[in-house]
Formats: sequence, structure tokens, C-alpha cells
Amino acid sequence: MKRYLTIGIILGILVAIIVTISWFAFPAWRDPASGGFLTLLGATFVGVLAFIQGGVSIWKDLKEEKEKKGPAGNVEQHGETNVSASQLKANQIGGYNVTAQTVNIYEKEQEHVPNPPLLSPEGWHLAHPYPMQPNFTGRTEERKILSRWLNEDTENHLLVIRALGGFGKSALAWHWLTHDVGTTQWSKVVWWSFYEGDASFENFVKFSLESLKIEVLQGERNQVDQLLKTMNEQKILLIMDGFERALRAYSSMTAAYEDDEEPPQDESESDCVDITAEHFLRSVCVLPNLQSKVLVTTRLAPRALEKHGQILQGCQERELEALDEDDAIAFFDAQGILGTSAEIKAVCEPYGYHPLSLRLLSFVVMEGTVTLEYARLCYSQERYDDAMGFAL
Repeated sequence: MKRYLTIGIILGILVAIIVTISWFAFPAWRDPASGGFLTLLGATFVGVLAFIQGGVSIWKDLKEEKEKKGPAGNVEQHGETNVSASQLKANQIGGYNVTAQTVNIYEKEQEHVPNPPLLSPEGWHLAHPYPMQPNFTGRTEERKILSRWLNEDTENHLLVIRALGGFGKSALAWHWLTHDVGTTQWSKVVWWSFYEGDASFENFVKFSLESLKIEVLQGERNQVDQLLKTMNEQKILLIMDGFERALRAYSSMTAAYEDDEEPPQDESESDCVDITAEHFLRSVCVLPNLQSKVLVTTRLAPRALEKHGQILQGCQERELEALDEDDAIAFFDAQGILGTSAEIKAVCEPYGYHPLSLRLLSFVVMEGTVTLEYARLCYSQERYDDAMGFAL
């Protein structure tokens, strides 16, 4: 009641002031032809009422916005979402997340909200995180090779993991990074995937410099030299995933759908599209006392890393092969597929233990679309595409 009385008093005072000023300042209102005092009073009342209504509406909006923001203290800003300090600390333990993207963290009581991704270690800048599928299996020896190269090899600063599509290069690199690389020994990491639409070599260099808080100079060559200088002074792990997209053979928009069973006949197809990329790769190999390491996964080895048909000193190349029998059996078991070792081997052998083929095969068996025996017969009867079609 007091609120409405206060508003009424304010309304009356404003009307009285405006009417008095208008009556004496504008003599036209005294002319009977203009409507006189009653018209002036009515117009003033409507105008003041509209003004008060607008003011109240704005006040309500500001109040609601303030309530949504909540208290300003004890909040850290990440991306576009406010994250409380306690939530941030709780989610930093043992987790990985992409740098420079929105982090959505909510209370556990809100069960309808999906579990938020965990944060990456400080200093790890994962531009394009790999969408890892469950039940990564095997590759124990390959992971040991990667770790020995990273922590013990003082001669080779660059390692190339080469294989055709579907052999699990990206999955291996991501699993190794998130499980085997020590965050204390390697506190600075940059992960970059060339499979993304904007993932050119030029953008990779700029992202690396910005992530490492290094001034980005004008000119791509200057930026590359600045990155190399930083790598010579600091201990940094750079991972360039899917580097074949930076080569002429796979630089087109349709490269992901092209058959890569046969290597390109023209040697120039293995040249880098960006000449500064070749300068970067060669420099990583030949610079003495370089503290950093570079891991490259690719379908095709860049020609810039070869001279007279031999790999450059300072670079090591490894071909990623198919899964071995025991790992394939362990994978099917992890997928929850029932069968004897002999049955699983009989299914996997026709597909050459190709990792992607085995994963697609496991999908159709898990869904009950086909049986293990039918999957084996599909290949022998040249119906592989029919079986794989159920999974796509």
C-alpha cells in the first residue's frame, strides 16, 4: 500500500510541476481553441504515467540482470562462462580439455546437464582435441617408442608417425599424450590438428605463438623464425596431427574421401603447400641444441624431410602398422563381443587387422546386425561394403 501511495504522490508532483510550467510558459494553452486547462492536464498525466512506467520497467530489467550475475567475488572467467574457483580446482585434477573454448561447469544436482569436460593442465594448449572413442586397446610398443623418443632421444627432435587412413595415428598420439606424457617434465604442449577447416600451417604458427605468450611479428617467415627461436630456448612439445593436409597430395577439400592405398606417383605431391612449413620442418631437424620436440602424424611423409632419398639427420620416421592378434582380441572383448579367440581371429584376418575396419565391424556385431560368422563371410564373399554400411 505504501508503495502505491509513494508512486501516486510522485505522479501528482510531476503533473503539477509540468502543468504549471506549461500554463505560464506557453500561452497557447489558455486559448479555448487548444482545449484549455483540462486538455493540458490530461496530456501531462498520460505523458508522466508513460515515463514512470518505462522507468519501472528499466529498473526491473537491471535488477534481474544483477541477480543473474550473482556475487562478483570468487569467480574466474573462462571463455564465455563464469566458473567458481572451487569448481575449477575440483575439475583440474587429472583431466584434459581444449584451450580457448567455453567450459560449462554446473552443480551435480542438475542431472539433466551432461558432465562437463575436464580442464587441461596449465600450459597445455590443445587447439583441436581428438574425439576419442572408448576402449583404446594395444599399441603398447608404439607408446614406448614415443616415450623413449620424447624423453631419451637427444639426436632426433622430430618424429614422423606415418600410415594410411584408419590405422589410428591420431588416436595413438592423443592417447599417448594424455596418458604417458608427464605434465611436470613437459609443462608446455601445443596440439594442432590439420583436419580442421581453419587449420592451415600459418594459423598453427600464430596459435602456437599466442599460446606461448610470444609476440606475433608481421610476416609468416618472421613468425616461424620467432617460434623456432622460442623452441630453442624453451622445452616445448608440438604435435601436428594430420599433417598430410598441409601437403599438395591431400590439400584439397575432398582429400578425406580420396583413396590412399597407392602413394602419389609425382614426388612433388609430397611437397608442403606452404613453403614456410618446409623451412620449419628442416630447421627443427638441423638446429643444434634444440630443447623442444615435434611429433608429426601423416599419411605421407613430407619430401622436405628427405635429401637424396634419405631421411634428414635429426628426424626419425616410423610406420604405424595394423593391430596384432592379441590386441584385436582384447579390443573385441572390451567392446563386449562374445567369442572365442579363434572366432575373433577368423573375423579379423580377412580385414588385415585394420583398426578402423575392426571398430566398424565391432559396431555392427554389437548391435546384433550381423554375427561374427556372417562378418567373416562378408569379406570372403566380397560383401565388405554391405557389412560396413550398417555401421555408417
